[in-house]
Amino acid sequence: MIRKGIIITKDGLRILGGPGSGNFGHSGIPGQRGGSGSGGGGSENISKNPDRIEPFNPVRSNAKLESLISSMEEKGYDGPPILTYQDGEIALTGSHRIVAAKEVGIDKIPLLNIKDDTLNEDQWSELQSARDTESLLRTFQDFKEYEEVSGIDDIIELLEEEVSHEQSEWME
Repeated sequence: MIRKGIIITKDGLRILGGPGSGNFGHSGIPGQRGGSGSGGGGSENISKNPDRIEPFNPVRSNAKLESLISSMEEKGYDGPPILTYQDGEIALTGSHRIVAAKEVGIDKIPLLNIKDDTLNEDQWSELQSARDTESLLRTFQDFKEYEEVSGIDDIIELLEEEVSHEQSEWME
């Protein structure tokens, strides 16, 4: 099975699948996934050196970390974008992937960064209390349904993919 999406190797960025077939509904071109474009809320696709990203949650599984390190040594970074805020400085997801990428020496990893003007102060505070991917997903779904936050469909889609992946790993 060929995985589609963005892969960042030690040699640079590669897009798999071509236009219209990338992961998470983007067109296969970096920067094409994201909320409402320049000036508005939502999110934006960026990449950043993992040494400059602070994971919000600690690494909880050494076995998962070792598996990711082994995979990244062989294939580079081939996971989904990591959900971040503050211009990619703080990661809400992907703690294991960030630490593994640092360990392997990968220069840049893909991020889906929440733009500063997407959420108000109360919403940011509520987001801070979410301690796992499922609670992040529920929080964003609530924002969309009850607080009419726009431009977050791509964030919800990414979190749904992450939760689905975590559940399939748990069942193996």
